[in-house]
Amino acid sequence: MFYNSKDRAYSLLAAYRFTRPGKNTSCTDGRSFSALAFRVRGRSRFSFEGRRCVAEEKSILYIPSGVGYSRVGEDEEIIVLHLSCHGEDDAEITALEAQDAEELFEKLLLAWCEDGKENYNRCMSLLYRILETAEKSAPAAHHNVPMSIAKGVQYISAHYRDPDATVSAAAMLCHVSEVWFRRVYHECFGISPWQDILNRRFSHARTLLQTGYYSVKEVALRSGFSDVKYFRTAFSKRYGCTPSTYAIQAKSI
Repeated sequence: MFYNSKDRAYSLLAAYRFTRPGKNTSCTDGRSFSALAFRVRGRSRFSFEGRRCVAEEKSILYIPSGVGYSRVGEDEEIIVLHLSCHGEDDAEITALEAQDAEELFEKLLLAWCEDGKENYNRCMSLLYRILETAEKSAPAAHHNVPMSIAKGVQYISAHYRDPDATVSAAAMLCHVSEVWFRRVYHECFGISPWQDILNRRFSHARTLLQTGYYSVKEVALRSGFSDVKYFRTAFSKRYGCTPSTYAIQAKSI
């Protein structure tokens, strides 16, 4: 992934903020630099190499150099960093929900705008803090997992959509206490196992809503939420709109 390769380093070329009001589109055959962006608001859907990636509000998006894509966006405000990649940039277009990164992007942009040359080292320090935040926000599958909790991590990855999945069951597979499992999991991934399960469920729910094939109740059940009322309330609190509204907005893009 773009955030954790030991054989890849970055130099910061530019930092700026821009807005795209209303519905908008663009396409490119690939640029000579990589881009790392934070969506303050709005969303975009990217199509590339037969695949799709959706960048939601409060998410980090990485676009490697040389990758062509088409994009459809709506009402966006974005902080963008242009990067020169040193080493093989074998990452793909990737979006990660990372609300904690917004403050870091704002600080980097401010330092760059004050005087990029004078503050370059500070900007680079903030860039690598952003990459660290991205790594912590990524699904557990992208991390190097300690053997002591490997079976529990595999259990969460395989069963997070099961309403009966529990952290206790994951700990039992590792033959450790739940308290110990939670501690090691958090040390490894920067997030509690239960929060990871919830993040995965909501991410899967958004994917299902984007298809337009399922009712809100079906999406909730297929994503691991047995209580549909809770799902509606929690989804609205997390994303600022109801599941139904989210589905309608996704369909219009």
